Amino acid sequence: MRFLNMFGIRKGLTIGFNVEIRDRVTGKLLHRGHNIVTTAGRSALVDLLQDHTAVAEFAYIAIGTGAGVESPDDEALTTEIDRVLATQGEPSGQPTVYQLTATWTNNTASTQGITEIGILNDDVAGTLLARETFAVLNIPPDGQIDITWTMPLTAA
Repeated sequence: MRFLNMFGIRKGLTIGFNVEIRDRVTGKLLHRGHNIVTTAGRSALVDLLQDHTAVAEFAYIAIGTGAGVESPDDEALTTEIDRVLATQGEPSGQPTVYQLTATWTNNTASTQGITEIGILNDDVAGTLLARETFAVLNIPPDGQIDITWTMPLTAA
């Protein structure tokens, strides 16, 4: 509680992520959702609060084609096809919002039907912080999407 009081938060802290996926060329919104934070992800955040060197930065966004609803027990995407390094920061004028952004390009010769994305802290393995599933988004060869994940830290 002392930690929360340092930031003027008296009752508690709500943590949740919002995600938007847009067509890179047109800017058209393809998906907007609110995903779950995994149990392993919440545990890693607690570790980071105690020792900032305890866990690697959550700086990667994974893209997948797997089916199934996200669960707090998830430790990976169902069927990951790629992972990209994201840019971290705060949206302008929003110091209590964490933002993670990345552009993904379908570098295959065929359309990819993506249905899941996740935030991880390693370029190959790592801890899954959050996962979002959605109706299939068909991304053509050389097609690009912009992924923006935001986490507002608000007093509960």
